[in-house]
Amino acid sequence: MNSFVIGLVCSLIFGTVAYISTSNFIVTGVVAFMTIIYFAFFANKILSEYKKKIDRFHECYYFINNFVVTLSIKGSIRASLESVSNYCGQDYAKLIEGIKDLQDNDKIRYLQKYFKFHTYTLFVDLLSLYMEEGGDIIKMSNYLINQLRMTEEYIIKCNQMSKRKAFEFITLWTFSLVILVVLRFALSQFYKYLIKQLFYQIGIGVIFAFLLVTVHMLLLKISNVEIRGWNNEQ
Repeated sequence: MNSFVIGLVCSLIFGTVAYISTSNFIVTGVVAFMTIIYFAFFANKILSEYKKKIDRFHECYYFINNFVVTLSIKGSIRASLESVSNYCGQDYAKLIEGIKDLQDNDKIRYLQKYFKFHTYTLFVDLLSLYMEEGGDIIKMSNYLINQLRMTEEYIIKCNQMSKRKAFEFITLWTFSLVILVVLRFALSQFYKYLIKQLFYQIGIGVIFAFLLVTVHMLLLKISNVEIRGWNNEQ
């Protein structure tokens, strides 16, 4: 489910709760509009950048690990590059197609523009050393593979923590919105007076604005997975 669909669902839910709480179409419309705009633009950008970073690292992990294994078997940079290229994504395929006239060694170095991670830089340096002095590529790359594995485990751990925080966040706000609706019907006589007051209408709008702010803070926290060498401006 992409962020736009999530935005539509949240917009419908928030708008419904806002209308039940205020009986005001203006407040309802503002809440629904703010919600869908936030998810369509701000949340979508955060989640897209996060997904790109994680997917790119997984691809880098696969590339290096399989390149080293293939190189240890075939002993050829070209054969290793061709073997790995068959299983990488479309963005990678487009990049490789654009540099198909380069020498194999130059292709490996050029891919630093694609795999902007510290571990890939180490891989390029390691490969240069291997080509100059030879040796057992598997043993030479032990440290590098361990670093990749540790980063992969770090990402998995962060994802697990993010799911837990998201669940806690959704649970907390679900109870809050349910309470808001329940109070609307439990104190119906008092609400008939309250919904006529401007401060109450504004207050409900402020509550939903605060809700979107907390959603934004949560997404920033979830997406804050630091992988050395990568920045969100790429």
